Amino acid sequence: MENVKVEGHVFDSNNSLPLNNVKVTIINERYKSDNGHINYDEYLGNDKIELITNDQGYYNTILRKSAYVYVILQKEGYKTYEEKGKYAKKLIVFKTYMNVK
Repeated sequence: MENVKVEGHVFDSNNSLPLNNVKVTIINERYKSDNGHINYDEYLGNDKIELITNDQGYYNTILRKSAYVYVILQKEGYKTYEEKGKYAKKLIVFKTYMNVK
């Protein structure tokens, strides 16, 4: 799918307050390789996008081409969290609660 928007909010699991400065790594799997080969039976290419949440715990990006997306969240003092992957659609939304170590 083309032009997939990925967005999410990250919160502290204890008090539900937004978490800023969370490192968000988005892994985007594609059916199209970097050299243009397409095979809809397997993922041939991938992209790794790194973002940081804002003061509201929000992040977003646009993926030009996508088949499957998953997200890894990291913040000092919190357990690393990996969101379950989602198949691409025009808008992919994550809402994550992170636990203190």
